[in-house]
Amino acid sequence: MKGILLILILTTNCTFAQSAKIDSLVSIIVNANVVSGYNKGINGIISPEYQAYQGLIRTCKSEDLIALCKHQNPCVRCYAFLALIHTNKNRAEEIFSNAEIDHEEVTLISGCFGQRITVSDFMKSRGREIENPLIFRF
Repeated sequence: MKGILLILILTTNCTFAQSAKIDSLVSIIVNANVVSGYNKGINGIISPEYQAYQGLIRTCKSEDLIALCKHQNPCVRCYAFLALIHTNKNRAEEIFSNAEIDHEEVTLISGCFGQRITVSDFMKSRGREIENPLIFRF
């Protein structure tokens, strides 16, 4: 009985810790409120939001990423979709094909250049990676 209780406590603690880590990563993306590539700005720094995206790849399960694809913040939805492409192309394809048109805009920054793009257009442009992962490395 004590063994079962110990396993239950350890499982609960691990789940809570992972949930807290995901919330922390999402908070970084929400606060930045931009979608940036690996390098950002004239100095080519690795942005905190891109580091958070890499953390989502390492931390989240497919189910977590699918839930984040419906997050209220459009930048989180974009990064979650990218992470899903990276970790589970089949599930990303399902999200892409079933996605409703999302007209909310995000600021997309690549190096020194920025543009406004809708979440749907972002997903369409990155959806090509599902078929050919070497097209674009973000």
